[in-house]
Amino acid sequence: MILRIKFKNFVLIKELELEFQKGMNVITGETGAGKSVLVGGLNLVLGGMVRGNYFYEKDRNIYLEVDFSIDSNNLQLLELIDKYSIEAEENELFFVKEINTKGKTVSFINGRRVTNSIIKEFRDVLLDFHSQNEQLNLNEQDYQLQILDAYGELDKLRDELSSYYIDWQKEKQRLKDLLKKEKELAEKTKLYEYQVAELEAMNLRQGELEDLDHEYKVLINADRIVSLSREVIQEFYEEENSLIDRFSSALNKLSEFSEDLSQIKAANEFFYDAKTLIEDGISSLREVEDRVSLDSERLLLVEERIRSIEDIKSKYHLNSVELILDYFQEINEFLLNKSQLTSEIQKQKDVILAIEAKLLKLANSLSQKRRTHADNLKAEIEANIENLSLPKAKVMFAFNVVTEEEKLKELTQTGYDQVNLLFSANMGVDLQPLKESASGGELSRMLLALKKILSDKLQPRSIIFDEIDVGIGGNTALYIADYIAKIGDKHQVLCITHLPQVAAKGSNHFKILKTINRDKTEIIINLLTAAERELEISRMLAGTTSETSLKHAQEILNYNNKEN
Repeated sequence: MILRIKFKNFVLIKELELEFQKGMNVITGETGAGKSVLVGGLNLVLGGMVRGNYFYEKDRNIYLEVDFSIDSNNLQLLELIDKYSIEAEENELFFVKEINTKGKTVSFINGRRVTNSIIKEFRDVLLDFHSQNEQLNLNEQDYQLQILDAYGELDKLRDELSSYYIDWQKEKQRLKDLLKKEKELAEKTKLYEYQVAELEAMNLRQGELEDLDHEYKVLINADRIVSLSREVIQEFYEEENSLIDRFSSALNKLSEFSEDLSQIKAANEFFYDAKTLIEDGISSLREVEDRVSLDSERLLLVEERIRSIEDIKSKYHLNSVELILDYFQEINEFLLNKSQLTSEIQKQKDVILAIEAKLLKLANSLSQKRRTHADNLKAEIEANIENLSLPKAKVMFAFNVVTEEEKLKELTQTGYDQVNLLFSANMGVDLQPLKESASGGELSRMLLALKKILSDKLQPRSIIFDEIDVGIGGNTALYIADYIAKIGDKHQVLCITHLPQVAAKGSNHFKILKTINRDKTEIIINLLTAAERELEISRMLAGTTSETSLKHAQEILNYNNKEN
C-alpha cells in the first residue's frame, strides 16, 4: 500500500508530504481545488509521460516520491523485486522521479536508477487507477475480455498462451526468412549444380597439369631422347677407345704410386667413385629406351587433356587447377548447405506445427473456461448493479463463433475469443453492446460493480478512485459508498470524491485547499480532525456549514462509525 507521498515544486504544489493508512482514504475539496494534481503526480512518478509544464517555480527541479510498503501476499510484486534485484531492506519501495529545469527526467526505485518501462511493471501490480477514462475503456471489447480473464483467474493460462503465441510468430518469421533465402538461392543453385557436374566430369587433381606438361614434353621428344641416350652409351662404352676405356687406363697408371703418395691415393679413390657413378648413369640410360614410349595415341590424349584443362581455366577465369579445385569445393559446400537448408525448412515447419498444436490446446482450454466464468460473472454483475439502482438491468457476454478451420487464423496473444458485453438497463429492452446502450452513469456503476467483484480476485494493491461518482446521488450514492468501503476491506483505497456519503465512509479524510502565497496560488492538503471532518461533510451536503447541515453530517458519520 501507499505509505506516503512527497511532492516538491509540482504544478500548484510548492511542497507536500502526506501519509496514508490502510482501508479507505478519502480526498475532498471545492470544485477546482486541484484534486487532479494529486492523481497526476501519482501517475507521473509511476510511469506516466511528462507532457506540458509542471513547474511551480521554473528555476527549481520537480521532485516526486511515492513510498509503498511491501505486502508479502502480493506474489507478483515479490517476483518483480527479485527479477530486478531491488534491495528493500526496510520492506518498503521508494519510487522517485526528478525533472530538471530543462525537462530531463530520471526515475529511481530504492535509490537505483531504472527505466520507465520497469516502473510501469511495478505500477501494474501496485496500483489500480479507477477513473472516468476507465469507464470509456469498459466499452472496448479487449478490456471486457481482460475483465473476464481476471474474474476467472485465467491470467496465468492467458500468459502461457501469449508466450507460445510470441514464439509462434518468431518461428513463422524464421520460416519466412528461410523460404525467402531458398528462393533467392534458386538461380544460383541451378548454376552451381551445372558447374559441379561439369567439374566432376573433369575429375581434376592437384598438380595434374604439371604432370601432364612433363609427360607431353617426353612424348613429343621421344625419338630424340632415345637417340641421345644411345649416342652417350656408345661414346662411353661401345666405340673403340671409349671414354670408359681411357678412364680405366688413367686409373691404372696412377695405381703404381697410390701407396707411396697420399694425394695420388686420394685422387685414385675419387676417380674409382666417379667411374662407379658413370656406370650407374649409363645403366639408367640403357633403361630410357624401355621407358620412353613412342605412343602417338597417348600423345594425342595428353594434348587433349591439357587443352581441356586450359579451356576450363579460361571458362572459370581461374589461372590454376588448384584454384578450380578450391572453387569446386566451395560450390559443393554451397549445394550441401542448400540441401541442409531444405532439411532446415522442413524441421522449421515441424516446429511450427508442434507450437500450433500446443497453442490450439491452450486456446481451446482458455475459451472453454471463459465461457463457464462468463455465466458466473453475468450473475454477479446483475446482482451487484441491482443494488446500484439498476434493478432491471441485464448483461450477457456474447462470444464470437469460430470454426475449427478458422481458429489458427483468428488466433491472437489472447486466444481466438472475442467478447462483447451486452447490456440493457430496462425490462423489455433488447440487450445491446455496452457502448451503445449504457449512459455515463450506468457505465460508472457497472465499472464499480466489476471492481467490487474483482477485488477479491486481485492481489493486495492500492486502488485509486478518481471522481467516479460525478452525477450520482441519492440512494445510489449510499450504495457506491458501501461498495468502495468493501473494496477497502481488502485493498488500500484512495478515493477523490464529491459525494458526502462516500467521504463519510473513509477511515482517513484529507481536504485539498487552494491558497494564495505571495501572489501565487498554492495547493495544501490536510488530514482532517474529527471536528474538521464534520465541517467538510457539512459543506459537501449543503455548500454551507449551517446547523442543519452540521447535524446531518454528524448523523452520517455516527452511522458509519456504528457500522465499523
